[in-house]
Amino acid sequence: MLIFYCCYGRAHSSVVAAALHLEQLSVYTPTAISKLQYFDQATAQDMGIPKLVGIDTAGNLVFVLGRGPASILVENTLKSVLLAGGVEEKHILFIDLQPHLNFCTRLGGFLSRRLGFVFLGRQLAAYGIWCALGRIEDCVYQAKILVGLDV
Repeated sequence: MLIFYCCYGRAHSSVVAAALHLEQLSVYTPTAISKLQYFDQATAQDMGIPKLVGIDTAGNLVFVLGRGPASILVENTLKSVLLAGGVEEKHILFIDLQPHLNFCTRLGGFLSRRLGFVFLGRQLAAYGIWCALGRIEDCVYQAKILVGLDV
């Protein structure tokens, strides 16, 4: 199974969701969130390019994907390429995290990734993610159920 945790820029919520899925986030604080390996690291050039971040206990490949403003187009293009490469549609799962974000996360991402105020933006994005962590955990939980992992 190919699992894609998707957000706008592949820098914040998708990274946290993938870390939760892979059980790489043991302490739930804004500081721990901001120190995740790929948190707040993606650039504009990474948009639309999936990043493999790990393999879960069942052998599923876990990716993060920034879809930008063209979310449907990015998903459909990626799905078409995977299908053409022989991956069955039932083995592709996209999880959209954007509906679960809040103003703090969006503003932090904008400040850090777009305006270059990295320290302030990263901290604000991490705080926003921490505030939304329950909703993100629910998404990850549902994804794990869909792929048949014991939760």
